[in-house]
Amino acid sequence: MYSTTLEWDPKFTLHLTVREDLALYGTAEAGKLTLQADYEDEIRIERDGDILRVISLSDLRVDAPAQAQVLVEQVGGDCDIHGWAAPIHVEVVGGDLSLDTGADVSAGRVGGDASVRGAAGEVNLRQVGGDAVVASSARNIKLNAGGDIRIEGPAENISAAAGGDVSARLSGGLDQRLDMKAGGDITVRAAALSDAQISIASGSMDIRLVLGGQRVVVDSGFYHGVIGSGRCQINLKAGGDVILEAQSAEGVLEAKHTVVDGARTFTTPRQDLDDALSTVESELGRGARRAQERLRRAEERIQAAMRRLETRGLIAGGVFRPPVPEAPAVPEVPTVPAQPAPAPAVVDVEAAGDSVAGDVTEEERMLVLKMLQEKKITAEEADRLLAALEGREE
Repeated sequence: MYSTTLEWDPKFTLHLTVREDLALYGTAEAGKLTLQADYEDEIRIERDGDILRVISLSDLRVDAPAQAQVLVEQVGGDCDIHGWAAPIHVEVVGGDLSLDTGADVSAGRVGGDASVRGAAGEVNLRQVGGDAVVASSARNIKLNAGGDIRIEGPAENISAAAGGDVSARLSGGLDQRLDMKAGGDITVRAAALSDAQISIASGSMDIRLVLGGQRVVVDSGFYHGVIGSGRCQINLKAGGDVILEAQSAEGVLEAKHTVVDGARTFTTPRQDLDDALSTVESELGRGARRAQERLRRAEERIQAAMRRLETRGLIAGGVFRPPVPEAPAVPEVPTVPAQPAPAPAVVDVEAAGDSVAGDVTEEERMLVLKMLQEKKITAEEADRLLAALEGREE
């Protein structure tokens, strides 16, 4: 095991690039930076003005002052960060990402799972290939994950999109905005809720709300309700079930739905229900067709980029068989009953458009992350492939 200790100047910014695993620990020693690797010749240290760049060809452990400014540029394996007090940004991690920090956190691409604990202020995980867990005091949270998402803490402003389930246990009261999209179920449990406008869509036609003393059960798949002034916006869209609970809710819940446990009952004419179901069927069909077409285009563009890189010797040949997920099936619209039944107000179901960074769609990014997670390509090859898709091949 090779170890070296360097003098640390607070004006420095530490940039880290690690081929395998990275362990980064914050310490109370203000003037020291310690690096540990298997062998001396596997570490390269470069100084460029106030930037101190460390490049490791194998596993690397770094012990640095907890207040140091750090940019993790690329990690081929897992990345563990503990005891950090300054805001930290991670660009690319091929494996899992684990952070235990008291400051803001942001991450670009993570091939595996991501876990954030203790962060305050803001948490932004732009693209996680696996599951994402945030258990912190952060007030603003933004997550995008291919697997499940779990959130715990007093967050007031949340945006979360997951291929699997989304669950949130919020110790505070929802105050600003809650946007959640999930391929599976959504479960939200908050300590309090007041002045909220609630819009919910469920692919399984199962929506349950328990807001203080008011209970709502909806089996039509769509719900819209308002508490108080509706200042807080709550938008939940799930392929499965949706549960929204609040221990206390200030104000009267106004909605066009059957409300039990002593509350009033609202109904809508049969024609409103027919119109709502017709609109839902049309929107779901159009959304499924768009998703299918985006996946097809993503596969074609990645195959073309791979062929160009293989021809130039910039990536290994014969490794790409894109793991394109099946496009979502169009849920069956329930048959309208013979007698008038409670019906919801229609919630607009948006057919998700391409999320673009440069010229790369989210479908293309997810395919590249999946290949990286399955070790079909290296982190460096993933960067080259994304660069090719953006039209900036070297």
